[in-house]
Amino acid sequence: MIASLIVLVPIIASTPAHKDGKKQMKTIREQIKNLKGADALKSIENLRKDSVFTWNAQLLQYGVEACRILNDKENEKFYLRANPDTVAFFNTTYNVINYILLTDSAERLAVVPTDTLPSDECGMLEPPKYKYRKTNKETLIHIYKNFLAAPRYYNAHSNWAETQRFTGLAIDLGNSPFMQSFRQTLIPASTMTELAVLNINSCYRQQKFEEIERYASLAVQDSANAESIIEKLAYCEIERGDSAAYRSRLEEGHSRFPSNMFFFSRLVDVYLRDGNNNAVLNTANETLEYVLHTAQDEAELCVIDAEGHYEQPSDARALEGVKESVSLPSSDIAQVFEAKAISFHNNGNSRACIEEAENILSWNPEHPRADFYIGVSYYNLAENIDIPTLVNDPNYLKATRERNRMLTLARPHLEAYRKTAPEESDVWAPLLYEVYLYLNLGAEFEEISSYIH
Repeated sequence: MIASLIVLVPIIASTPAHKDGKKQMKTIREQIKNLKGADALKSIENLRKDSVFTWNAQLLQYGVEACRILNDKENEKFYLRANPDTVAFFNTTYNVINYILLTDSAERLAVVPTDTLPSDECGMLEPPKYKYRKTNKETLIHIYKNFLAAPRYYNAHSNWAETQRFTGLAIDLGNSPFMQSFRQTLIPASTMTELAVLNINSCYRQQKFEEIERYASLAVQDSANAESIIEKLAYCEIERGDSAAYRSRLEEGHSRFPSNMFFFSRLVDVYLRDGNNNAVLNTANETLEYVLHTAQDEAELCVIDAEGHYEQPSDARALEGVKESVSLPSSDIAQVFEAKAISFHNNGNSRACIEEAENILSWNPEHPRADFYIGVSYYNLAENIDIPTLVNDPNYLKATRERNRMLTLARPHLEAYRKTAPEESDVWAPLLYEVYLYLNLGAEFEEISSYIH
């Protein structure tokens, strides 16, 4: 059995109010006959306040006819060049189409269960009988091009509220059962995505963050604008306070545009905040693989191995050739390597962190934190060396020398970071304190002790 939504048209008793409604319907017919479109439209809107007539298909069709009268008058002004009013013309066109959709919806809803169906098909509906669809199709064919010009007009004039209003109705028209009943396509898919892009831009301009999602799935299909659209959608998720949706938008943007640093940097921040270091590493590798694969093809150098890992060119000249070929600034590439360095640092992989930090410096020698990653990694390697407690242990001297070697390697990088970020004494001072202590650097140790409380 096929389950269907059954909308029953109420049986109207012959009440005084209903009789009065019939009189008003007759008045509206006369107003339309006499081309009094504004009067007829006012009467229609008043009668629709009565729930009995809200979805009366005949009354709504009168709305179509009343709006057509007004639209024809505005159109005539353009033809005769008699003070044409662009806004009034577009508004009357909007109203015609709005009433066409209302009429079609009313006819689609006004169906009753058939009493001639077999018992095992009880609940199926007779197909709607569209009395007005043919006429309204002819009307739409006549005016739809003018209607589609309206959102472009308002967008060009930065009238965001009207851009949103007209694009919304245009998209709803394109997706409606009424439009789908046409044999020909009046609004092609490319136009639908264009309208969705205009709608999202207009919502964004008005900071209507709750409404911007309505046509998002359609707008992101526009390849020329998808990147900026997803950026706007991500911003709106921040304003709405939806962290899960924000992350989802960033992941969508990074997946489609891996070289876009807006998506990359914010997605890395989200993953770091969630403690998802592996996701940080994967995101960075995806960006490097995408950007550097193109560069190595142009420079005829292999900088990405079979597993997608970066391999530093062996000489400076080769590296410069790769730098000239990448689509991102060197500082952005360094930022990607920094994400990897942070991920390895957080996971306790100090040697990998050093390697990525050296990559940072090869792409951006002025990077403010690269020396910190190298210095703290050597310090951690020193800390992880197991020093025997007994001095006469055969491994004591070897372990101590190796620890001091690691601390010696850490020292210049931590001192360089101190110069770069003197205000971050709470970061470098404790590390240098330990370095100077174990390396027996008296003067340096005495000076750094003043920072330790």
